[in-house]
Amino acid sequence: MVSEIHSTSCKPFDRKLARILSSAARVFARDGYGGASIRAVAAESEVSLAGLYHYVKSKEELLYLIQLHTFRALVENCRAAIDGEADPDRRFGVAVRNHLDHFVAHMPELKVCAVELDTLTGDFYDEVAVVRRDYFKVMVRLVGDLRGGDTPEDEARIATLPLFGSLNWPPQWYDPARDPGADTLAAEFSKLFMHGFLRPSAD
Repeated sequence: MVSEIHSTSCKPFDRKLARILSSAARVFARDGYGGASIRAVAAESEVSLAGLYHYVKSKEELLYLIQLHTFRALVENCRAAIDGEADPDRRFGVAVRNHLDHFVAHMPELKVCAVELDTLTGDFYDEVAVVRRDYFKVMVRLVGDLRGGDTPEDEARIATLPLFGSLNWPPQWYDPARDPGADTLAAEFSKLFMHGFLRPSAD
């Protein structure tokens, strides 16, 4: 199975595959992974079943590819964005903006990755888990750097968990017609995380 997975994940990410994965993300976000069907994905992406099966062998492989490409993009874009930035506050803010930039533009993918995080099985799960852990480790380091390099890793890890809870919650409330764009959201999320909502009491 591993060889099949890698042959798929290394396949050129052409426009048709991108359209299929975007369509699958919309279907999974709307119907839930369990309630979605390959036929619904084919209809949403406007390709035949045969055309869809040219790229994937199963519904689970669609979910795998959505999660794999999403987390890879997050890790790669985050590392590129913070490269050369020395200030811990700015590095953290850039990473938060990277996350929200991606998901405001790909909201169904965010919902699918958040809700179906543990749906994958076997090698599909294992390969995505490696990339997920890489991304989490990057964010833990950035959170730890906000307090200084000597911050205990356990403290930084615990602080990062609710951070991701906040960053992955927008599908439940975000309305692009009413709510601000990713830059404003990132600034507010970063300020809230680093400084809190209420000013310290004068007492």
